[in-house]
Amino acid sequence: MTNLKFPVLKNKYVLLEPFKKKHITNRFVNSLNNEDINKYLVVRKKKKTKKTALKYYLNRLNNRDYYYAVIENKNRKLIGTITLRISGKNRAIIIRGFDGTQIPKGCGVMGYMICNKKYFGSLESKLSFQIFLDFSFNTLNLNKIYGGTEKNNISANFNLITNNFKLIQKNKYNFKFMLSKKNYKKRINYKIINDK
Repeated sequence: MTNLKFPVLKNKYVLLEPFKKKHITNRFVNSLNNEDINKYLVVRKKKKTKKTALKYYLNRLNNRDYYYAVIENKNRKLIGTITLRISGKNRAIIIRGFDGTQIPKGCGVMGYMICNKKYFGSLESKLSFQIFLDFSFNTLNLNKIYGGTEKNNISANFNLITNNFKLIQKNKYNFKFMLSKKNYKKRINYKIINDK
């Protein structure tokens, strides 16, 4: 399934690189505390600091998650982050949601956050999501990708639906989506570089 290599993914407009400590800047932390940006985050009511951002980053490393910084190529601005947690041989993860369903081996849970309001709905944000989907299916060979949103997060719901995710469960506040490899349609070309 996955060899746990973390390459850089790049096209003309956007660069996805493995998240590092260098990305935990004051600007990044301030964005995590911005009500317009964090209004759909589960931890939105908790104050974020460099220490809590570092702890989250270290947890992603410890869990062997794919945690990427999304950067605009032209001016090297951080646009957001993408996280992918994959079920594997020695671990199965629980979908964080209202049903507690365990995801099968060979599947993943994806999270996505735009941390710069200028890029809400931008070409770069859409392309980075599509690049990461292609990487997940065609390089990591995942069978399915799951994602959850709040019902009121119209932008995230629209993004998932336009990328062929199917709504598989909902309750009063949340939606759960799934995209299988057979329903995935490649939309973007990019390079995989610095594979080490």
